[in-house]
Amino acid sequence: MKAEHINPFITECQSMFQEVAGIPLKVAGTTLKQSPTSNKNVVIMLGVTGDLRGNVAINIDEEGVKYIASQMMGGMPVVELDEMTKSAISELGNMIMGRVCTAFSTKGTFIDITPPSLLTGDNIQLTFSQLPLLSITFKHENIEVEFDISIHAK
Repeated sequence: MKAEHINPFITECQSMFQEVAGIPLKVAGTTLKQSPTSNKNVVIMLGVTGDLRGNVAINIDEEGVKYIASQMMGGMPVVELDEMTKSAISELGNMIMGRVCTAFSTKGTFIDITPPSLLTGDNIQLTFSQLPLLSITFKHENIEVEFDISIHAK
């Protein structure tokens, strides 16, 4: 994967978390993953089509999801992973990837995304079109978000 294919994901993830939830995420590290197992129990999965193809997974633990959803809803307490909370976090994934699409289009690379799929549970096994995949870890206080990217040029 090329840096110019990764930077929009970093920039737009940080931007959307700040704008929509008031959460200033910082990059805590990047790794190449050989296994697509999520160590979080909530995953937002989106497909990428167009000039680039592949998959993106946003991995967050349940407590982090509840905090993020609360922040998105103006601080309203969120105590469970209910339908509203799931909808909010799925939409955040959709907004991030929508911004990624726009960022790529300004550079002449045109991509589209599939609707988000939300997965919950322990030891979630994901299937990516290619391995290894790049995993970017973002942190803010006690929240950790892993952004797994497996994309390749068409």
